Amino acid sequence: MDDKFDLISSTFSFAMKSYFKDEEMPKLWEKLSSHLKPNGILIIMGNDFEPPELLIKKLKSGKYEIVKGYETRWYMGIKNY
Repeated sequence: MDDKFDLISSTFSFAMKSYFKDEEMPKLWEKLSSHLKPNGILIIMGNDFEPPELLIKKLKSGKYEIVKGYETRWYMGIKNY
C-alpha cells in the first residue's frame, strides 16, 4: 500500500504490549509514519508505546477513565517534516 493519509487513528490495538513486542515497534512506527502525509496526525487511544519524536512529534498525551476504576492512556502527534 502506497497511500498517504491526513489522519491515522487506532483504538486499543496498535501500540499495546498485548499485540506487539518492544523490539517490533521501531519498524512499525516507521511504516506508520510513511503512510502519513506531511503534518499528518496520529491519534492512539489505549497505548503502551509512543512513537519516537524523530518521526512523530507529540502534541498531547494523557490518561482518561473509561469507566469507574478503569483508566487508559491516549496520545496525539504530528508527522515531523
